[in-house]
Amino acid sequence: SMAPSLKLFYFNMTGRAEPIRLALTIGGVEFEDVRLTKDEFMAKKTDGSLPLGSLPVLEVDGKTVCQSYAIQNYCTRRAVSQGRLRWHEGRRGFVLHRGPWAAGLCYVF
Repeated sequence: SMAPSLKLFYFNMTGRAEPIRLALTIGGVEFEDVRLTKDEFMAKKTDGSLPLGSLPVLEVDGKTVCQSYAIQNYCTRRAVSQGRLRWHEGRRGFVLHRGPWAAGLCYVF
């Protein structure tokens, strides 16, 4: 089966999308990184294509996933399933953690 098409929408900054970008990039998962201007964001917000009126949003085969932690969870699982984030035996998986000042990958035992 073909892998789903992923399209990540966020502003041209790190913020809440950066842990998602990291997981996908490190995991070797192909995705389109769409960086919106303020005007493009307002247009999407007005036309109803942002379910909660906020970013980030991930399109998976045309279906919209919102909320950064839900997106991070999905993308991390995709990356782990492709075998690229399994750096050590005995690790069950990885989760993304975003604190107020930094983003990073954390081990889950």
